[in-house]
Amino acid sequence: MAAGRLHRAKHRRATNTTLLEGPRIVAEAAEAGWNITTVFAAQDHTDGLSIATAAAASCGADLVMVSPAMLKKVAGTEHPAGPVAVAEIPASTPPDPACDVLILYEIADPGNVGALIRSAAAFGFDVIAIGGADPWSPKALRAAAGAHIRTALRDAPARLAELPHRLVATAPAGGAGEIGAAGPVALIIGSEAHGLPPEVMDEAGEVLSVPMRPGVESLNAAVAGSLAMFMVANTAGRLDHQH
Repeated sequence: MAAGRLHRAKHRRATNTTLLEGPRIVAEAAEAGWNITTVFAAQDHTDGLSIATAAAASCGADLVMVSPAMLKKVAGTEHPAGPVAVAEIPASTPPDPACDVLILYEIADPGNVGALIRSAAAFGFDVIAIGGADPWSPKALRAAAGAHIRTALRDAPARLAELPHRLVATAPAGGAGEIGAAGPVALIIGSEAHGLPPEVMDEAGEVLSVPMRPGVESLNAAVAGSLAMFMVANTAGRLDHQH
């Protein structure tokens, strides 16, 4: 089935489409006005079927009934949470100079990419992806739990210095333990294995490190990036502590 090919990056690029899996993200994407072309549902997924029907009707998408085995093949997961939809990838836009932005620099793991996009939505950051895993892969979308709908993915600049933001690099150690409230900030998270290269560290005017107890070498990229975003957003007074 052609939809199953969207697990491969080259087919996503060729068609500018991806897969959305699960009732929540399919319903939210339809409500947000995403261009959904096809919705797959299995007859025995009662809840998923009702959402699939409503989403297809609101988007003018084709509703395709499939067997559980075929839904599993389309979704690419062992126990798919239907429905599964084929959706056009929304166009990225230039960075908003008034909004903090998270820069994913060569983050290779799609699960970490998705988790960071989820945190970016929670802490009020837009997202720029430079290299690394495709933020529109089904794995990244699942890890983000619908956050792609609630935050903006922006165009990558030719050079980080072109951004109208304070460039703040992150490092496991050696950086400041807090950041001033003046913004907007472009917070740069490096790859899990290598961190940020020297040229990126040189471009950044500030370096932020998450304070940790002695003897701990580093944190997972998604955890470190999420904590760093919290530090920036909390200092800026953007968070709702009553939530």
